[in-house]
Amino acid sequence: MKRILSALLVLFLCFTPLVSAALPANSIIVGNKIYDVEYVKTHTDEVNQEIIKNAGYIYFIDNEGKIVNMESGNVISEDQLSKVLGSKLTYYDSSGNVKVYISDSTGIYKDVANEDVTSYGYAVADITISSSLTSEYKVISVRVKDIKGVKNAYSFAVNNEANIRKLTESYTYISPLNLNENLNMTIYLFTAAGLELGSGSVTIPKDKLASQTYFSIPFTVTLKSYSSTGFLGNTPGNLSNAGLAVQDDDFIYYSNLADGGKIYKKSITGIDEYPLVEDNAKYLNIQDDYIYYSNYSDGGKIYRVKTDGTGRQRLNNDMSSYINVVGDDIYYINNSDKAKICRLRLGAKQVITSDSASFLTVFGNYIYYVNNSDKGRLYRIDVNGKNKTALSRVGARYINLLSDGTLFFSGTDGKLYKYSIQSGNLSEIPITSYIPQKGGNSTKPVRDKISVVNVYSLNEIYYKSYYDGGRLYKADMYGYGTRVVEDSIGYINIAGDSIYYTKGNRLYRIPMNNSNNQKPEAVAKIKFDDKVVLIDPLPVLNVSDPSGIVLPDKVSAIMSDNTIRELLVNWDLNKVSVKNGIYQYKGKIVGYGNSVSFAAALNSESINPKNIYVENSTDKGQDFIRVTGLKSGDIVYLYDPQNMTKALTKATADKNGIATIKFELNSNGGTLALTVKRANRAESRATVINYPSEAPIIVSVGYNEADKKFEVVYKGNSSNIKFGFAPYLTISLDNKELDSRISWNEATADQVEGETNLYKFTVSYDDFMGVIGKVNANDTVARLYVKYQDGTSLSKPAYLYKQDMPLNLAFDVNSRRILGTDAVMEYTYDPNTDSWRMCSAPYTDVATSGKVGVYVRYKAYANKLPSKYTFVPFVENPIIVTATNNGNTISEGSVVEGVVNISVALNNNLPSSAKISSVKVDGIIKSNYNNIAISEEGLHTVYVEATVEGAKITKEFKFTIDNSEIPSANIKIATPWGDTGLQKYYEAKVTWDGFDSNKFTRSAVIIKDGGIPIPYFMGMNVVEYIKSATNITDDRKLNGTYKIKVTTTKKSTGKSKTEEIEFEIDRTLPSFEAYANSDTLDTNTEYVASNSINLTWNDDNEVKAFISRNGGQEVEITNGSVINLPGSYRLRFIVKRKENGAVVEKVYRINLSY
Repeated sequence: MKRILSALLVLFLCFTPLVSAALPANSIIVGNKIYDVEYVKTHTDEVNQEIIKNAGYIYFIDNEGKIVNMESGNVISEDQLSKVLGSKLTYYDSSGNVKVYISDSTGIYKDVANEDVTSYGYAVADITISSSLTSEYKVISVRVKDIKGVKNAYSFAVNNEANIRKLTESYTYISPLNLNENLNMTIYLFTAAGLELGSGSVTIPKDKLASQTYFSIPFTVTLKSYSSTGFLGNTPGNLSNAGLAVQDDDFIYYSNLADGGKIYKKSITGIDEYPLVEDNAKYLNIQDDYIYYSNYSDGGKIYRVKTDGTGRQRLNNDMSSYINVVGDDIYYINNSDKAKICRLRLGAKQVITSDSASFLTVFGNYIYYVNNSDKGRLYRIDVNGKNKTALSRVGARYINLLSDGTLFFSGTDGKLYKYSIQSGNLSEIPITSYIPQKGGNSTKPVRDKISVVNVYSLNEIYYKSYYDGGRLYKADMYGYGTRVVEDSIGYINIAGDSIYYTKGNRLYRIPMNNSNNQKPEAVAKIKFDDKVVLIDPLPVLNVSDPSGIVLPDKVSAIMSDNTIRELLVNWDLNKVSVKNGIYQYKGKIVGYGNSVSFAAALNSESINPKNIYVENSTDKGQDFIRVTGLKSGDIVYLYDPQNMTKALTKATADKNGIATIKFELNSNGGTLALTVKRANRAESRATVINYPSEAPIIVSVGYNEADKKFEVVYKGNSSNIKFGFAPYLTISLDNKELDSRISWNEATADQVEGETNLYKFTVSYDDFMGVIGKVNANDTVARLYVKYQDGTSLSKPAYLYKQDMPLNLAFDVNSRRILGTDAVMEYTYDPNTDSWRMCSAPYTDVATSGKVGVYVRYKAYANKLPSKYTFVPFVENPIIVTATNNGNTISEGSVVEGVVNISVALNNNLPSSAKISSVKVDGIIKSNYNNIAISEEGLHTVYVEATVEGAKITKEFKFTIDNSEIPSANIKIATPWGDTGLQKYYEAKVTWDGFDSNKFTRSAVIIKDGGIPIPYFMGMNVVEYIKSATNITDDRKLNGTYKIKVTTTKKSTGKSKTEEIEFEIDRTLPSFEAYANSDTLDTNTEYVASNSINLTWNDDNEVKAFISRNGGQEVEITNGSVINLPGSYRLRFIVKRKENGAVVEKVYRINLSY
């Protein structure tokens, strides 16, 4: 065995590890044990046994603390080691003393065996995993044991649960089962009183979750860091007394009521004392170098500031009191919302309880408070808002808590109560105040009442005596109190070795151990001997987002003692003025009161240079800068880069986000700066651009037929020019991109005689057409650009238009002529070798001997380019298009109905090499040339291309198919007042449906008794129309049978459809009589009666009857109606004859009097 160990010791010296560790140097790791080298020498057998059991898990730590695996030789880190050996290692030093090392969540081992360790402790979690009723969950039971380095540990909780378990108990909960992830939990340790001592993380490997198992996991406990009072932010006694003072290890921080409640910082042992902030601060807490407080200068909102006065910031917007800072959480009473208890965590607010609360104290996992919603009784609730419990029947005030879990409060009955958090016992402490008598030689014991109380320890209870005029007293644990000061007090705070108390609106302090009988010191406002002479102005802060505004903590100032100092500033966060994107802040220098200002510019986003286009034109007043990519309303400013103090001009972006600035630019080019001001933002940083010299302007471009050259005239300032044509499909490109796409050709221009800035250059026809042909073969328009040979600015384009190829040319065999030509055409026998000759109108004589045909095109002229040529073979009608409709051959331009069949063929007299190359119907290529059936409505074009002796010939044939149906007139007849469906008509009018007048026409005639047709127009009164057309005046002669015929005609084909309606006119009026009490009424005679009248009438016709009395409103009556009120009546009847709709009106007058 000694040989095994000896061999290992030799090997230890052979490695040069690279990874450092915090574990003890010069030691051997065997399994989960660490042995000092000296220990190994004296315990050889023990170590060898461990080596045999843990083969493959042996490591060495050299004198630099570096780790190496003795089997593989690999150097590893502590994190890698903890994953192999686990989180707990036991170390044996040279004397055999034992220490325990535990790895934390980062895998780094820490020594937790020493009970004096203040940052970390150690514990073991026993984990039991069992199945639940469903397979989706596991039951997990946790128990904590073997706690080291955590003093007074009594209980624990899992995952911040308020349900705390004793260490002798286990905690069981149900967790969802996820076999793909490890299960993490946090275990918290507490004192018997519930004060949190620390917490640690435990990870259950996912492979252990699948089955029922039991195992142990050691873990590191990170200990809570408390002040000497045992509390995190401030003592409950101070916070119940408005939190006017708080301390850390070196300083006391207090609210100086003599200086507006500003926070002052006072050295505990030294003489330093000075203001930190200008705010009126209450409920002071201190944690991690920050002071938290309720800022009464800003409506009680929670602020924090570093203990050096920097980093001041607002944390919420609620009126907040009784602030308790516990780690990362801030508990407070929200007086902006009915005094509810709230928690602020990472900037997010959560309501803990809706009770109206006061005197808030957080201890461990519980909140203790006065519940004003329940008679002001003492309540407890856990930090998650659960398990709310009333702890007293009496109303409570001024809650005090000691770190051992003893709670004190003054009752509304004037008594002092003590409550044990551990046992739950509530008891009264009778207060007996020994009040000094006159002369000061004796005291009188009085059973006192108290209100204000601050309990510093079990034997140091400070209170305000009711029976001694509100003076400050100190009582022991038995309630016996002696006077501390003569003053009648308000609040009591304790910090350092001093008592701070209020008297009226002033703060006083006195030593706690006032053995020298010092008089209370009135805390005064500190006045500095030096003055601020000059403040260095703060530069404007440029930011792109308001969240980027960081207010400076300090300003530089020259002082009256000739020093330069950095002075703290408090900024008013509520009075921030914002105008045009400039945020203006006002502040005061702490302790001196001098005003300072600070500005932050919320800059607009700068203009992208790619969105700037400059047009430097030779025409006066035509220069402009165009900026795109803006938003409507953005303002663009133009500057001289050498003078950015004042803009030269500006422009506002339109609804399309484009701003155009008209500005006279330097003809030789130059540099400009552009900024933009966007909505609610300040002006952006400048975008500086170089702009080119003025671009030449093309005045004209045209073809000179005499010289066979194209001539380009431009306006500019140089004869050295380049020209080129824009490639196909580049019209949307900007000039910069377009410039790179154009193939430029150089030319030397001549100055136009008599013109200063006018130049011209010529390009031969062949060269010009050759350049166009390279880039514009598919374009119908050629875009010509010019620029100077040493410049970059492109001219605006000049357009040269390609003409359409000549169509419908034909050869007349008899006259040897090309028919259909005119003077703007030209022809050649061979476009490659022969010259072009002028055509004439309306035909051109050609030589046919030895030729198969001619090529014809439109010639170039002005800014028109020559067209593609067409070939005309010396054969009459070389391409034959045959179109038939219903068996009939139709000619070009015909309009027909139904189906048109098209067949295409070549003239048999063409050379045998002739062939059809393409047949298109309405632009669609047809592979079959014979019997192409076309039935769709509309204009159709048949376009045929053929080749003869290698040349192209074409033919175009057009026709129209119109299959639209003639619409029905749908003739209708009615009386002028709308009656229809009668046997006969007294009067009638005839109507019919509308129609599309672009395609159809419509006419109508009327025939009486089979006579001569007379034109009739829709909607005319038939009787009145016949009267006027025939001069008939006798109504009886109008009686008879009528017929109206309506004819609709299709314009395109002349096809028509006639419809008719027949009806009878009967001019017989209705007969009618009305009766009053059986007497027949007369329209010409008033009927007089002295009794009630029964009105009746014959009902052979349709009758509507109306009556009015004494000129009043008419009302409708029915047959048999009775009138019995005296008065003059008007009786009106509308009578319609049922047979023909004839209508008459009858009016009678009746006078009824008694």
